[in-house]
Amino acid sequence: DFAPSGAVAGDCVIDYQEIDLMSDSWLDTDSLVYTEKPDDVNLVVWYPMNTLVVSGASTDANKIYCHSDTDNPDACDPTKTKWVGALWNTGVTPGGYRGTQWISPGAFKDGCSVGGDGCIYFTGEQGGRVQCGTTFGDTALGIGNGTVYPSDVCAITVSCWVRWLGDRTWDSYLMSKCQGLMGKRGGWDDVSMVWMFELDTNGSGNGIGFRHFESGGTPLLGSVYSPANYMNNFIGQWVHVAATYPHPGIPTDANNRARVYVNGGPVGEGPWRFGNGDDPNIFLSIGETQDQNAWPDCPESLYGYIDEVRVYNRALGPNEIAYLADPSPEDGQLWIPISSAAELYSTEAQGSKAVNFKDFAMLVDVNRWLTEEMFPLPDSQL
Repeated sequence: DFAPSGAVAGDCVIDYQEIDLMSDSWLDTDSLVYTEKPDDVNLVVWYPMNTLVVSGASTDANKIYCHSDTDNPDACDPTKTKWVGALWNTGVTPGGYRGTQWISPGAFKDGCSVGGDGCIYFTGEQGGRVQCGTTFGDTALGIGNGTVYPSDVCAITVSCWVRWLGDRTWDSYLMSKCQGLMGKRGGWDDVSMVWMFELDTNGSGNGIGFRHFESGGTPLLGSVYSPANYMNNFIGQWVHVAATYPHPGIPTDANNRARVYVNGGPVGEGPWRFGNGDDPNIFLSIGETQDQNAWPDCPESLYGYIDEVRVYNRALGPNEIAYLADPSPEDGQLWIPISSAAELYSTEAQGSKAVNFKDFAMLVDVNRWLTEEMFPLPDSQL
């Protein structure tokens, strides 16, 4: 029993809903992708979310630090004077840290030379966020469309590990709102938003979206989403998510395209553009899409965990995204499984699995159809 999709135990009946989900995934395949480590020249900020910091800087449980990469010391701010991230919830600090907490362990041991292993837990309460940068104007990433600031680089990759805990069912108001992963957003118009990366949890599908300003619900060019309910497959699991712009293959296309990735595989692609937001005066927010200055109690807060946040000022290619999504990339390959629960027949080798008639045959077996039984079965019972 695997439908409705995302339910812990479906609806306890093997019936037409399984057929419907299987038809949506028909002939979906897994893949083995060669990985390529991205260089750090274009790495703008990197938050490993570890508690330890470099060379004498004090440990503060209410802050995260942007770490320099050992291969490129200028990739982030090595003095820790600019890109400190403060765990915010309301305008009251330091007493206003409810809703965010540094905890250990994180998604995986990242091997950072400055040590530590952790992540940030977001309770989903209104205003929970990590706000990055300082009040002295050191908030600009130098990334945007170049209209407001001609020096801006018109390209971006955002990447993080997230363990989403699902909808905020304890509050109907919060249930009606999206949950932010990160963003450069100071409001909801084209002059106060640059970009936003979020879980679409406001009743329209529980997917993941890379967005910009939309007027009256109509995209000015187009926000890019995964399929509806896609993230339901990963509730409670660590997954890697990323978005890139522009498409590396067609950087001069007037209607250029962004891509959204989950666990190293592309799940959405479409036309996109940066908003015209004032980058130097909009803070980078993590666990939210809107900064604290614009809306301290913004309800679009994440319910879950975030680790390993990276922002690049170029669009990484698919093999580079696969590298970031691979917890152990030493072998140079990442297996991207089929995300659908309809893949039942799992005896093929990695790279040759598919949702096909073998899975259908298992589903409609006379001993299983309309019975209450959990799928998939252990290999010993196939």
